[in-house]
Amino acid sequence: MNTLGCHTPHFYGESFMPYVAQVRCVDIYHYMVTTKEDYHDVFAPDFVNLCVEKARAVALPRRDDPYLLGYLMTDCPIFTNFDAAPRIEYLYGSRRPGLPLWPVVLRNLDATAPGKQEYVALVRERCGGGIGAFNSVYDTPFASFDGLLETRNWRPSEDNQNAREGRTTCQFLYRIVDHCHPRIRRQPPGLRRQAQRQLQHARSDRVACRQAWT
Repeated sequence: MNTLGCHTPHFYGESFMPYVAQVRCVDIYHYMVTTKEDYHDVFAPDFVNLCVEKARAVALPRRDDPYLLGYLMTDCPIFTNFDAAPRIEYLYGSRRPGLPLWPVVLRNLDATAPGKQEYVALVRERCGGGIGAFNSVYDTPFASFDGLLETRNWRPSEDNQNAREGRTTCQFLYRIVDHCHPRIRRQPPGLRRQAQRQLQHARSDRVACRQAWT
């Protein structure tokens, strides 16, 4: 799958040999140097439109291509602290600085962002509706969850030593992944099956995700 999948040269699509087409709705591969802009707000309606447009651009021209084996989406996405950690050695790719985390990017958006609203709803639920419990975890001075919602860039990095923060970040990541599932159902059948397999793999990896934040 590496040769025919995530590392498929573009010219494979000229239909002279079997190949796997790539649909990159989110470019957060582990070997990339990503920025905050690469982590889309999946709770926003615009993300659905982005997925539909990319799927149509890739899948529709190939629907009758006998050489097409299937589709591949994001390979080795950056999900955990381990994935985003700086690489100082040539291991799993070239050297690179530390990278953003998807949940951390969304929790730092402004109050109008659906992803920020989803994060605040999650922490409100986990803290039993009490802002004091939240402040004790994050060492913050918020007077209410509305104050958290209104504050942009309130915590731009993850405290790797704070296990309670890590568990909440991991839970928010679950919501991000789970939210993608019904959006994938809108795609062409072949692409949808591949996407569902990858989403199921992400769900089954929750133990590893939890360990990466504890």
